[in-house]
Amino acid sequence: FPVTIQGTRKMNEEQKLDGKLDPLMGKHDGLLNLIFAASEWCDSIELCQLAGFSLTNSSAQPHKWKKEGKIFALRRGNTDFYPFYAFGDGFRPIPVIKNVIGVFRDKKSDLMIAAWFASYNSWLRNKLPLGLIITSPDAVIKAAEIEVAPIDHG
Repeated sequence: FPVTIQGTRKMNEEQKLDGKLDPLMGKHDGLLNLIFAASEWCDSIELCQLAGFSLTNSSAQPHKWKKEGKIFALRRGNTDFYPFYAFGDGFRPIPVIKNVIGVFRDKKSDLMIAAWFASYNSWLRNKLPLGLIITSPDAVIKAAEIEVAPIDHG
């Protein structure tokens, strides 16, 4: 199924063949399709508009947040996309995202972090972490810690 990024941007028509993913797209595009379908995403321009920032250099604030480990982004073409679930009041990053990124630091790429948020998790009673970050942030952080914990065989 074709990806539609909720918000203002959509995937290029050339990336779809009869409503299906073009097999010549990048090796991670199928996974990206699933991740983008699980929640709403926006580019830096829309993010700055929602947060009330200047559009003069729309990538400046999102880039700063990324560098500080407060958010992550997925790149499609030449554009970074940010998950709506990473933001709270005033469209500012919510702390639980930074905590989860910290747990996964040096263990998972942004793509794998996004896949984790969009995947059912048995430690969260088979719910998506992205759906619990507001109501059960401590449980989401604990599930991330379990994800990267070494297996104890004994």
